[in-house]
Amino acid sequence: GNNCITVNWGSLTGNQNVCVSANNECGKNDTCFTVELKNKPVPITSIYGNVNTCLLDTTKYWITPSTDAISYEWSINGGKILSSNTADSVLVVWNNVGNGSICINAQNICGKSVDFCQNIIIGEKPKLLPINGKTSICEKSTNTYTIASIKSNELIFWTVNNGTIIN
Repeated sequence: GNNCITVNWGSLTGNQNVCVSANNECGKNDTCFTVELKNKPVPITSIYGNVNTCLLDTTKYWITPSTDAISYEWSINGGKILSSNTADSVLVVWNNVGNGSICINAQNICGKSVDFCQNIIIGEKPKLLPINGKTSICEKSTNTYTIASIKSNELIFWTVNNGTIIN
């Protein structure tokens, strides 16, 4: 007999046996050991974390760990990964305004799953608005103060001390 075999495994995952039997005039001896037949990891189906974020914000994203994965591979569009990109969570700083994305796949000895991606909307914090108006006034006077036009998604709140906003 041969002291070496090559096996082309089927597609039935789980524990399989490799056995050898040695025979001679004095008898027979059987030995087996178990081989765990695996497949590529199941694809990730959800990424948790803020999908609406702001320029230069650092955001944590995570997944529910896959039981058949050894590691993960994160990839980013519109930002930079600040932590390891092979764990089940990642820290990202977003450095481009607009649309970004975060993707992940699961990996094991058989390969990697297809990527799962989540779109991210990266907004911009309001810019400092210069106030136009008189800086030296008389008590009990009425004065108007203005700012340049604002973006449609911005709300403006005025406050004054020792005075009342009348419109």
